[in-house]
Amino acid sequence: MSEPVDIGLDGFTLQVTAVTEDGVDITAERGGGTTSAGISGGYCVAFLTENGVQSGCYGAFVGDERPPVPEAEAGVLIVELLDFTAGTAIVRITSL
Repeated sequence: MSEPVDIGLDGFTLQVTAVTEDGVDITAERGGGTTSAGISGGYCVAFLTENGVQSGCYGAFVGDERPPVPEAEAGVLIVELLDFTAGTAIVRITSL
């Protein structure tokens, strides 16, 4: 994605509110709760629930290195920033 977008998922509404120089700003709504996070710089992952967010960034991976695989749980929306090149974010979204 290279511009703001709304994505409807089972139980969640995910909004990419901004695409920045090196990442994305996201907001998730579920059950009346709203959670926001910014993910940027290398590989980042955000775990969003209706009560809050936990996120972490791991920097760039070299060669055959791969990022950790997050485990999905019911009621958690996982948004991973896999790559960011030339103003376009590559994200993977997982929800149970």
